[in-house]
Amino acid sequence: MSHEGSILYSQLEDEFRGVDEIARKLTTFFTGVGYEVLLEDATLFYKELANKGFVECVEDVDASKSLRYF
Repeated sequence: MSHEGSILYSQLEDEFRGVDEIARKLTTFFTGVGYEVLLEDATLFYKELANKGFVECVEDVDASKSLRYF
């Protein structure tokens, strides 16, 4: 896993969190990258992990993505 991937992975917790919340937190690590870019990159990264069974991804009541590491 790349250094950037390890930072994204480190943001996962054992409770559901929205990708938008995670992307906002990522702006403190990737200061030269905009929120929208981080949101898109994080969504793709976590979708790949979900497809491989490493994280659970669900639609919440607001139709935004929520993730949980397990």
